[in-house]
Amino acid sequence: LTMALLSLTNNTVNDVNSLTIDGSEIIFDYRKLSLIFATTDAQKIFTPLVDRMERISLAPYSQEELLEVVRMGLRRGGVSYYDVDQDVGIRLVSTLRGNPRASQKLATKLKMFLDSKNKTHFREHDLAEFIDKLGINPLGINPVERQILQILHDCGESSLTMVSAISGISREAIQRDYEAQLMKLGLIKVAPTG
Repeated sequence: LTMALLSLTNNTVNDVNSLTIDGSEIIFDYRKLSLIFATTDAQKIFTPLVDRMERISLAPYSQEELLEVVRMGLRRGGVSYYDVDQDVGIRLVSTLRGNPRASQKLATKLKMFLDSKNKTHFREHDLAEFIDKLGINPLGINPVERQILQILHDCGESSLTMVSAISGISREAIQRDYEAQLMKLGLIKVAPTG
């Protein structure tokens, strides 16, 4: 796939490229066509391929934008049906890690919660029960991140190997799945020695 993309994105004099697959030639006329790639892992893209692209970095979603995604998910047939108070909604989306997919999932959970209460508006007095039922932690940390924080609290400064041994989670999984979020939230610091 990478080699095919390299061939397709190679500059030509007339802005036309072709790709042959199983004897069939597919023409790519870049005067009429643009390719757009999106990733959150740009470092994994083959460097020569990146060199042929123009990089556009997008700003993270604001909490207001995430709340708008929630509100769009609360519509029925394109019409606003359910609603959430602004300040309560902002508190909820602050636990979503800036993720619009999580905002859509939150909208589904809010609809189910409101339907179970025979209500259409989510207010401050609904918040505690909703958070409790769904197990939403402050800052949106998940149970494993909470476990890692507890280990660090109990043991003080610890090596990644120590946290891994106590938690039963591999070093690689801690680094890949949990460490960056806890650092982003300012809850841990990682020493150069690990």
